[in-house]
Amino acid sequence: MGGVKTDLWGATSGARPLRRWRSSLHGRARREPPGKQLLLEGLVYGERAGLGAARYAAKQASPGAPPKRLLKELERKPTGVFTASDVEHIRTSLRKIMWENVGIVRTKKGLTRALKKLREWDRMVRNPPRDRDALELRNMITASSLITCSALLRQGSVGAHYRSDLPAKGKNWRKRTVMKK
Repeated sequence: MGGVKTDLWGATSGARPLRRWRSSLHGRARREPPGKQLLLEGLVYGERAGLGAARYAAKQASPGAPPKRLLKELERKPTGVFTASDVEHIRTSLRKIMWENVGIVRTKKGLTRALKKLREWDRMVRNPPRDRDALELRNMITASSLITCSALLRQGSVGAHYRSDLPAKGKNWRKRTVMKK
């Protein structure tokens, strides 16, 4: 269905080189009810990701110091006023646009409209977030942009990805989409 490419300890390519891609604990032949399988996967890989993150943090030269690039970002003055009500307004609008344009039934027109708005919001929140809500919003916009771009690249309908303007499977329907920064 989709996800983030990680190694067996939950690290992405940004943290360290990937050795293996975990796509599912049970693989394609799932014999357990879906909820049970997801719970088991969440428990096993949640613990592994936590242990991997702790190991990664322990290896850093100064565990409590923020990275230099983050300090430089924080020193920059914001170019515009970005309030808590702006964050809440964009968050609400983001939910609506994703449901209406990137939800169960999709079209190229709707996906393109959503991507245009997501890029606009991305420029607005690009300044370093000053609080948790703004940071979460920036992450939500990033994840939404990746989902929308991937949906636009898929030229056909497969499984839970249904394009009403392209109802057939289309060429290369088995091909995986991998996006990198």
